[in-house]
Amino acid sequence: MTRSTYRYVGMAIEPDPGAAPYTVRATCATCGERSPDPEAEGPTGQHSEAQRWCRDHAAHHHPDGRHLHYTATVTYGWQITPTEDIGPAADHGSAASSTPNSPNTLVRPPSYPKAVST
Repeated sequence: MTRSTYRYVGMAIEPDPGAAPYTVRATCATCGERSPDPEAEGPTGQHSEAQRWCRDHAAHHHPDGRHLHYTATVTYGWQITPTEDIGPAADHGSAASSTPNSPNTLVRPPSYPKAVST
C-alpha cells in the first residue's frame, strides 16, 4: 500500500487566448440544420444572429410550422491556471480529484523517488 499526500491549491479561470474565438450557433432539433458561422464580433450580436436564423428557418423555410425547437451552442475557450506552483504535470491516470462547487482543486504534490538502502 502506498501513501499519498494531497493539498488544496487555488485555481484561476480566464479566457484562453490560444482558443478558437467565441461563437454562437443554432441547430434545428427537427431537421438538424445549423445556422451559418456568425459574422458579428460580440456575444450579443452573435446571439441575435442565431435567433434571427431560427425565426427565418421556421417561418420561411418551413412555413408548415413544424420546426419549432432549436438548440444554441456557445463555444468559448477557457484556461485554468494554478495560483501557486504545483510541481510537474501529473499523469492522466492520477488519483487527483476536485471538490464540487469549490474554487480550489485537490492536487497531488510531486512524487519523489524512494530512498534505496544498501
